[in-house]
Amino acid sequence: MKKSTRIIATCFILILGVSLVIGGCQTSKKPVSPTPSEKPQVTNPTTSKYPQQTANRVTTEAAKVSGVKSAYTVISNRNIYI
Repeated sequence: MKKSTRIIATCFILILGVSLVIGGCQTSKKPVSPTPSEKPQVTNPTTSKYPQQTANRVTTEAAKVSGVKSAYTVISNRNIYI
């Protein structure tokens, strides 16, 4: 191989290696996550005794059914699960 071809090949490999090293070490650019505009409103479960009274009443009525030993009631929004 000629000396000039060897120098050109060495420079090409050197430039290729440097570009791969520099390109691989950069941090990835991620889009900025949007910040929530409003905080969700948290309701205090102890402010109203109505759901607890309703759950107790439904549990009592379910226990009156023949063949039922005990019952548990869960109230979620407008649904009552027995």
